[in-house]
Amino acid sequence: MTKGQPSPTSQIGFEGNIEKPFDAILTALSIPAPNFIARTFSGDPKTLTAVLKEALEFNRAHRGFAFIEDLSPCVTYNDTYKLWRERVVDVSKLPGYNPSDRKAMFRLC
Repeated sequence: MTKGQPSPTSQIGFEGNIEKPFDAILTALSIPAPNFIARTFSGDPKTLTAVLKEALEFNRAHRGFAFIEDLSPCVTYNDTYKLWRERVVDVSKLPGYNPSDRKAMFRLC
């Protein structure tokens, strides 16, 4: 990307974006197989590292494929780290969180 141009995942309303954003997590969740699917935030390196390790262990055990989407803003043209830190939620800490409940995961996304 160059100088703030929108990407396929840019939200509607982002300057220059006229299409619905592509949601990689929803796409990964739609695959009916045992998979490791996660979304992380580069502003939380501890969690990112833990998720990467867990995904590698999942793959090493041959239990399916692992997919991780890491949210990482462009700090040069669209520095939104502060905004994202306020909005990012660790879903594993939500009451009733169950990662094996695919329908619940769709609702969370």
